[in-house]
Amino acid sequence: MKKLLVVLLSLLLAISLLTACSSGGASNEPQQPEETIKEPVDGGVFDGRIGETIRTYFYDFKITEAYLCPDYYGYTPEDGNELLVVKIDLKNSMNSTIPMSDLDFQAQWGDDADDAFAWPITCDPDTYEDRGTLCDEQLPYEYELKVGEKRSGELVYEVPEGYQDFSISAIDDFADETEEGNTYFVYFTAGHM
Repeated sequence: MKKLLVVLLSLLLAISLLTACSSGGASNEPQQPEETIKEPVDGGVFDGRIGETIRTYFYDFKITEAYLCPDYYGYTPEDGNELLVVKIDLKNSMNSTIPMSDLDFQAQWGDDADDAFAWPITCDPDTYEDRGTLCDEQLPYEYELKVGEKRSGELVYEVPEGYQDFSISAIDDFADETEEGNTYFVYFTAGHM
């Protein structure tokens, strides 16, 4: 009888431990990280990282991935250069449709030279004219974001070989220049694909 009581108590203890482990809000579902939205400061310079949502005056953007590669859908860079591919999510936060351009996002690298930046390859660097896209994933030279619209795509930059630390910058550009806009930088290290 004493042996049976010990076995029953052991069984009850094991069941209660299993119940406690499984009922405390634990889930087999993968946990999604909380989205971070960084708010701007007027006329300031704002820093972010990959995976952080940055709220500009006009839109929210988040760099989700960045990597270096030798070619992109048949496009090969000049000798001494490689391609930086940046995946970006965008969302219109205005109450009206806003025009967007690949000139809204500039790439910079760890050089203090005045020319240590690039525009996406959809823009001719000499004439600032549209070169067209190479695939459906690439963001075009110009497009619109409707109210509340979300859009994801890739920006591709031709950058010098030998760099791994980059930033993508955006600026609040007020056409009438009545307000001073913020400048936003997202810093990251890009590996090779």
